[in-house]
Amino acid sequence: MNQKLFFAADQHFGQANRIRFSERPFISIEVMDLELIKLWNKKVS
Repeated sequence: MNQKLFFAADQHFGQANRIRFSERPFISIEVMDLELIKLWNKKVS
């Protein structure tokens, strides 16, 4: 069986301060969370 192992740290879901402190290019926490989920699902099957 061929397995992949993924590691993840804190993605900061729901943490609005992450947008400002990390200079993330999102207009709201909802938009950021949706994009993080989309990227996660694209990579992890």
